[in-house]
Amino acid sequence: MLPQRTPLGPINGNEPYTGPLSEFERGRIISMSNRGAKKAIISRYYNHPYSTIIDTIDKETQRDNGHSLPRTSRLKCYSDTEERLVLCHVRKFPKYIYTEVIKAYGVTFKKDTVKKILKAYRIKN
Repeated sequence: MLPQRTPLGPINGNEPYTGPLSEFERGRIISMSNRGAKKAIISRYYNHPYSTIIDTIDKETQRDNGHSLPRTSRLKCYSDTEERLVLCHVRKFPKYIYTEVIKAYGVTFKKDTVKKILKAYRIKN
């Protein structure tokens, strides 16, 4: 049997991720917290990490009936001006390939970004 992890030792990366908590589980954690139970006891009782219990209790005021909060999206790597330039060029020259569109205005993003921009505007080429 493997030895127990020592305090402040490395974390085992082989432990599976159990996914987000359900609304029911969040409700049980919040109700125990409201009744005065300590976070460490709640963590042991429901077999969830201590950090999960802390985050659940701290973010309860932001949630709507225990539903998960929306995740933030990734920032765009291009500006609105560059997006308009690409769209204008593609509408003028619909037969150009992605690399020619990128070279035409000297934008710094990749072919996949051009594909994503065109897909957002429902332009197929």
